[in-house]
Amino acid sequence: MLFRSIELLLDCGDLDGAEDFYRSRLENGKVFQSIPAPHWGMEVARWFVHDEERRRRLEAQKGARRLSFYLNEVGLSASNAGEPETALPYYRASEALDRQADDHKNLSIDLQNLTEVETSLGRVGDAVRHGAEALENASRAKSDEATRDSHVWMAFAASLRGDIDTAGKAFAEGNAIENRIDPEGEDLYSIRAVWWAEHLLRTGQTSRARKLTARNREICERDSWQDDVARCEWMLGWLDATENNWRSAHRRPDQAEAIFTRGHMIEALA
Repeated sequence: MLFRSIELLLDCGDLDGAEDFYRSRLENGKVFQSIPAPHWGMEVARWFVHDEERRRRLEAQKGARRLSFYLNEVGLSASNAGEPETALPYYRASEALDRQADDHKNLSIDLQNLTEVETSLGRVGDAVRHGAEALENASRAKSDEATRDSHVWMAFAASLRGDIDTAGKAFAEGNAIENRIDPEGEDLYSIRAVWWAEHLLRTGQTSRARKLTARNREICERDSWQDDVARCEWMLGWLDATENNWRSAHRRPDQAEAIFTRGHMIEALA
């Protein structure tokens, strides 16, 4: 397999070569999200950080920020692969590095990821707390993107916790930032819009949820984000079922299932 070259380069001590391959040929890991292939992404990122010796070498040669990046990449891929317990220690290690560096923007991203994986594990109280801390750090970093995402991650946890008002306000805050910073003034898209659509459906706003998801699917298809295309199909199938449109409600989850199965995205498949 093509990306096995990274493993060979790292085994030979050629960190520069492995890094160049990861950045240029694998688009800094984004390829694995697009295919989707989270198990491959987890394996490849873990080659950089699989033991203390490699972590020390990476930090010495590339800095703590790059070490934190690869730790976070393992966690992200593990989460997408349906392995939240695997993701958790990598996210925490990344958080510790960025907290030590007083890097508010990347600490916010770490805390957002912790929010997602804790929500997956049912630890919604911890998720809401980390979401609030993520928002605080994003504000200190003056990062619109991190602030937007912090609102959305916290909103998702709050919605599942049953705190509907808090969730609704946080989703609206995140969407307002998206409207302002997006070149075309788009609403939330990607997984952010899937979570918002879930919340809208649960609160009876099915028409708004469908409009949001239909546009989200167009954007994800255009950008070849196949994992989010599948999530949109699942969401549209759920909406079809609530409207007794059984033929479409059967077809859409079938399409989502094919992508989730191909990508071994166990949690989404379930």
